[in-house]
Amino acid sequence: MEVEEIRIFTDSQLVASQVSGEYQTKDERLVEYLSLIKEKLARFRESEVKHVPRGHNSRVDILPKLASTRKRK
Repeated sequence: MEVEEIRIFTDSQLVASQVSGEYQTKDERLVEYLSLIKEKLARFRESEVKHVPRGHNSRVDILPKLASTRKRK
């Protein structure tokens, strides 16, 4: 698909801050996940991980509800 830019929105301020380097990750399992995430993000020319408070994310919360109520063929 040759996507060059990615923006990721998360309701976890901890995750957003760890990915941006603002917070350190101390748990060894999380260090491995963070390393994997940074490796994947490095493939893009530009990337952004942004914190969106859960209360401001109500439209996104509707998507899983719609998917779970959809009739399967």
